[in-house]
Amino acid sequence: MLIRISTIFISLVITSYSWSQCADPTALNGTAKTDSLLMNWSFTPANPSTPATGFQLQYGMFGFNLGQGTTITVDNNYTDTLVSSALMAGGVYQIYVKAVCGTSSSNYAGPFTITMPLDNDAVCKAELLQVNNTVYTFDNTGATTSALEQTKLIIPETGYATTLNPEMGWGQDSLSHTTWFKFVAPPSGKVHYYGGNQPNALSQVAIYAAFDCANYNVFQLAAAADQLDPMTHEKIAPDFTVCGLVPGQLYYIMHDAWIDTLLGAVTGKHSIRLSEIILQAGNYDGLLKVCTGDTVNLFDGIANNPSGGTWRAHLPVVQTGVQDSLLISGGLGYGVNYLMEYRIDFGCAFDTVNAKVRIYPFSNAGEDGMLNACKSETVNLFEGLSGLVDMNGTWYNSLNQPLASNMVQVSAIGGGFNYDYIVSNNVCPADTSNILVYVDPSCTAGIDDYFADVTIYPNPFTHSIHLSGLAADQEVRIMDMQGKVITTVISPPASEFTVDLEQLIDGMYVVQFVNAQGSSTRKVIKGS
Repeated sequence: MLIRISTIFISLVITSYSWSQCADPTALNGTAKTDSLLMNWSFTPANPSTPATGFQLQYGMFGFNLGQGTTITVDNNYTDTLVSSALMAGGVYQIYVKAVCGTSSSNYAGPFTITMPLDNDAVCKAELLQVNNTVYTFDNTGATTSALEQTKLIIPETGYATTLNPEMGWGQDSLSHTTWFKFVAPPSGKVHYYGGNQPNALSQVAIYAAFDCANYNVFQLAAAADQLDPMTHEKIAPDFTVCGLVPGQLYYIMHDAWIDTLLGAVTGKHSIRLSEIILQAGNYDGLLKVCTGDTVNLFDGIANNPSGGTWRAHLPVVQTGVQDSLLISGGLGYGVNYLMEYRIDFGCAFDTVNAKVRIYPFSNAGEDGMLNACKSETVNLFEGLSGLVDMNGTWYNSLNQPLASNMVQVSAIGGGFNYDYIVSNNVCPADTSNILVYVDPSCTAGIDDYFADVTIYPNPFTHSIHLSGLAADQEVRIMDMQGKVITTVISPPASEFTVDLEQLIDGMYVVQFVNAQGSSTRKVIKGS
C-alpha cells in the first residue's frame, strides 16, 4: 500500500513539471548583411498552456561565454533582424535563442554561427579594434588583394621569427587574402599582438603608420611578423610585440593568409587580441645591509615585483657574485652602495628596478691588554689595546656600565679593574676586547701637587703650542679626541719648549703630562 502511494505521488510530480515546461527553440539559422544579422528559428510549445510570449537572444563574437554576451528581447515571431554598427566586418558571431513563456523561460538553444561580410577587404574600410585584451574572431575566406597592395606594401624578407621576438619582416613576401584593421596606440606606445586564440590560423601580419589610408606611398612599416614555434619550428599564429608607437596615433593592421606550397592559401577563422604592454618590475624597498662573506637575497630589497625576471650587477666585477637572485658578498669592498638591477622583459618591452646593497666589514675591538696606573690617575684605555681597533665602539666598566669616553680616572684604591670594549656595526657580529687596569696602591696621581705650574699657550693655536713649567722627568703626549697618540716628548730638554703641530687638521686635541706620580690632561684647540 505504501509503495502504491509513492508511485502515484511521483507520477503526479512529473506530470506537473512536464505540463509547465517552456520548450526550447529549434532549427536556429541566419544570414548577415553589412551591420545586420538576420535570424530565424522554429518553436513548438510543449503543451497548449505554455505558448511562447516572446524570445531572448544573446550574441557575441565566436567563443564567447554564455551569460557574457549582449542580450536583447524580441517579439513573439520566429524571425528577427539585429541592426548595429558595432557588428564588425568579417566578424564571426554566435547567437543563442531562448523562449519566454509568460513567467518561465526555456534553456538557451544554440549557438548558431554567422560571419559578417568582408567589408574590410580594403584599407580605408579597416575595422577599429580596441587595445584592451578583447579577443576578436574573424573569417578571411574570400578576401582579395589589390594590385597596389602587391606593389606598394613591400614586406622585407628577413625570415621567420620566434614567438614574442619577431624580425621586422616575413618569411616570404607575398600577399593573397588581405583584410584590414586599425587601432589607436595606447599611452605606453607598446602593444602585444596575439593571434593564438585560433592557433591553427596560419597568417602573417604587418602594422603601418599612415595619415592617409588611400595613399600607400605614405605608409610606414612599424612592425611585421611571420612566425615559427621556437620548439618545433612549425608555422604558428602571430604572437609578437611592437614598441615605439606614438601614443594616440592611428595605426593600420594588414592581416594576410599564409600561403603553403602544398595547401595553398590558409584562410578561415582567425583571431586578433591587442593589449597594452605595461610592465612593472617592482619598487625599491630599502637598503640591504650584509656582513662581508654572507649571502643576501636581492628580492628582499624590492617589493611588488612579478616573477620571471633576471638580476644583474651594474658593475661587471660584482656579476661573478650573482647567482639567480642571490648575491655572495665575499671579496667585495666596503662602504659603497652596490646597485643590482632586476629586469622584466616582454618582447621588445622591459622595465627595471634597482636593489641597493651595502657590505659591512667584521667589527674589530683589538687585542686584550693591560695598563698600569696610580691611584686616581686618568688613563687612556685605548693604550692598553693592540692590533687593528675600530674607534667607534663603547667602553664599559667592571659594573658593565657604559662610559662616556675612553679617558677614565681609575680607582682611588689599589687593585685590578676590568674594562670591556665592544664594537658593533649592527650588521656583523659584535666584537669584544678586555683591558685589565692595575692600580698601584703605592702611588697617587694629583694634578694640584705635580702639574700646577704647567701652562700651554697660545690656545687656540694655529701652528704650534708653547709649554712651560715642566719637570725634567715628565713625558708629554699629544693625542686626538679618540685617544690616539700623535706625538710624544720624553724628558723635555728644558722647562719651556715648543711643539710644532702645523700638520694637524683644525679641531680639539688632548695634551697629557705623565710622571712617576701620575698624569694630567689639558685640551687645546687648533684653528686656522
